[in-house]
Amino acid sequence: MSALTVAVDGGPYALAAGPDGAMWVTLVAAGAVARIDARGEVRRFDVGADSRPMQICAGPDGAVWFACSGTDRLGRITGDGTLSFVELDTGSAPFGITVGPDDAVWFTAMDAGTVGRVGAD
Repeated sequence: MSALTVAVDGGPYALAAGPDGAMWVTLVAAGAVARIDARGEVRRFDVGADSRPMQICAGPDGAVWFACSGTDRLGRITGDGTLSFVELDTGSAPFGITVGPDDAVWFTAMDAGTVGRVGAD
């Protein structure tokens, strides 16, 4: 059995297998996410110094989604690094994120005390 260890600076936090065959990791301290391919090559994508990206998941749309607790947004990134965001209520502090059985992205908003849903539209 062999192991591959890859150095990823920036406070690696959560990890998810992406629909593109790579592993994706949130870098909380750096305000970034990183894509690690099967060879161990790392591509880093800045999402904003204050973003604090937390949990991450593969979305139903072929992209990877992550919660940005510091900027009250959900981030969406494609394999080529195209970023987009869904703005949430100020002070919501999203944290948990997953895809539900309805193919929507579900998230927790810690400071708002709510659970939210982002549909495919």
